[in-house]
Amino acid sequence: MTNWQPIETAPKDGTTVDVWAVWPYDDHKGQRFTDVYIEDEPFEVVGAFDDRAFDEDWTFTHWQPLPEPPKEAK
Repeated sequence: MTNWQPIETAPKDGTTVDVWAVWPYDDHKGQRFTDVYIEDEPFEVVGAFDDRAFDEDWTFTHWQPLPEPPKEAK
């Protein structure tokens, strides 16, 4: 089961999420960017991107909430 949701429904209140983006060149299949947040005006995805991987030509299409952290071992 997937938790991916359309990017238009993403929270824009500083909540940290993962996003999926597609690259319009060279038949790139897309890439997941983790631990980012979305600003609404103007729409912008903000986070610690790998400068090599992130470029303004990426189109963000989906988002999903972060998974629950692991439970501590007893």
